[in-house]
Amino acid sequence: MTSTETAASLDHLVRQVLLPDSEPSKPVLELLPVPTSCSDAVNTQWYALAALICRHMVQSWYSRISDDPGFVTEMVEVLAKISRDVDTRLQTIDYETALLDGLPYLIDSHFEAVDRAKALQGSAFLPVNSLSEGLRVFRPHRAISGVPDDHSELVYQKLLAQQITTILLKRQKIDSKVAHAFISAILHDVVLTTLFERLSEPWMLYEIIIKVCDLLPDNSKTPEKNDNGGGRVVETLGYLVSNGVTIATETFYAARTYVRSGFDFYEKNSVDPTLADQQDEGDSDKEKENERKTRIAPKPVTSRYFFQLLVNISNIRAKKPLLASTLSYLSVFLEMQPLAVSIRNVVVNSMNKHVLREKTAELILRSARTTLFPNNGPMGAPRVLPTVLEQYDIRQNARDALSRVFPPFVGNVTTDIDLWLDHLSNKEVNKLLLYYLCDYLLQLAFPELSEKVE
Repeated sequence: MTSTETAASLDHLVRQVLLPDSEPSKPVLELLPVPTSCSDAVNTQWYALAALICRHMVQSWYSRISDDPGFVTEMVEVLAKISRDVDTRLQTIDYETALLDGLPYLIDSHFEAVDRAKALQGSAFLPVNSLSEGLRVFRPHRAISGVPDDHSELVYQKLLAQQITTILLKRQKIDSKVAHAFISAILHDVVLTTLFERLSEPWMLYEIIIKVCDLLPDNSKTPEKNDNGGGRVVETLGYLVSNGVTIATETFYAARTYVRSGFDFYEKNSVDPTLADQQDEGDSDKEKENERKTRIAPKPVTSRYFFQLLVNISNIRAKKPLLASTLSYLSVFLEMQPLAVSIRNVVVNSMNKHVLREKTAELILRSARTTLFPNNGPMGAPRVLPTVLEQYDIRQNARDALSRVFPPFVGNVTTDIDLWLDHLSNKEVNKLLLYYLCDYLLQLAFPELSEKVE
């Protein structure tokens, strides 16, 4: 919550739009259905955003066909129901795989395709006039055909919104054409259109990079990067030792948890693939199957694609082949037990501490609201385009933020990060990346989207 925004102001906003006749002495969250399993702070942000969306949609859409005063109340109940369903779906996602494998792989693959398109653009192998045209050859997407005025992007977004709406309402057994049209309009007009049109701006992506890096540990607080090669080994060892303390600490807490929870807890969370698969005789077949799934060995963290992405960003193979070879050699030992368990605990706990927390959800909801509805007013036009100088400053800040993620023994990565950020300098190219990322995340939350229709 910003310094100028208080709980009382949000309460007033929600009450004014959704509960105009309510008793002022009662908190709004006691008068409305619970939208998520999160804290009151998150739910308040959720309702503040929902209130502004409802106000916008009713004024621009529903009021033209009806003046039913109970419509908003009915739609709020529908939104709360499907929000709880989405909340449940989000809790089932394997974030370890998504954040450390899926998303980094998609980003890196996209950047590799951009490099190929740049290298071949205008040649006999790729006779195109623009980078976005060339990229569509390597990474085509049904939403962007490249044919002028064919409306493929609009059609794709509307169909996607309708499919998601159908899945959500069917799950809640809500059979209402009005509710379907209302939710579908919100998903398309407010969410998808905004997502692809606004976030594809290079400076917007640079700002997102800054915000994401702010959630990660700051490695610039470790010993200063040394330009004198003689002290590099000592510096590297010092960094590893300092992080070894963290690993040891996490291992201690993990061991204590295992002792307190019994060996069964360790058995379910271990990376050892040879564990016995025995259950109590009273368990059902379904419970046995679920238990077997939990005992599948998780992929060692050090073999996740996220680290491959960091290697590619820092260009460490070209700059420091000996260091790259050493790290590759050490990774074999880091994937062995019991060290693999300790490292996984460190990474997963760090994700939970810095990224997968309720505060992140609160920040996302607030950012969405302030972006879509400046000063809680009418839905605003896209943010005023920063000047060339301002965009340059944003990019420099993104570069500096990424630099702080890398440990000091990697060396100066400023130039390499600049080259990496060049991949995000084209809006149409960025839009293609966003479509692939969106498709991946939606399939994680809505596996029904990938089912074939017979």
